[in-house]
Amino acid sequence: MLQLESVPVAEWKSIGKHRVVIEGDVVYVQWRGELELDEVQSVFGLYGSVFAEHGRAFALVDLRQSGVPPEPVRRWIGEWQRSHGELSGAAAFGAGWVMRSLFLLVGRAMALIGRRQLPSAAFATEAEAREWINAMRQRLPHPSPREHGREAAP
Repeated sequence: MLQLESVPVAEWKSIGKHRVVIEGDVVYVQWRGELELDEVQSVFGLYGSVFAEHGRAFALVDLRQSGVPPEPVRRWIGEWQRSHGELSGAAAFGAGWVMRSLFLLVGRAMALIGRRQLPSAAFATEAEAREWINAMRQRLPHPSPREHGREAAP
């Protein structure tokens, strides 16, 4: 299990001012400051890539330095959730109660207007968020390659 501080700099990918690292079926995102629409779209594109490879994808979201997403970004995220089913769950950590509440409210709003509810939770620490993802991983059946679009090797 990787922790933010233990990830070598070379493994991080920069998307604008934000950083991302992929850990198996987890896309670990460190949001820094304002969220621009093109940056969010690039990060969300990674969820589809991870899903295609692993059959599920989890978002581990570090909100310690995040700004509040502007309304167009929140709207785009809601539209994305309606038309994409790649995320198996999202766990955020590190923000104050206002940002954690906003994270959960956006997730619930997406469920109301979307086609399915995205399991999501917000925590004070990264360790708690990772524990939640591990628990979700245990609850969800791991799909075979055929079930998520790849043929099984002979």
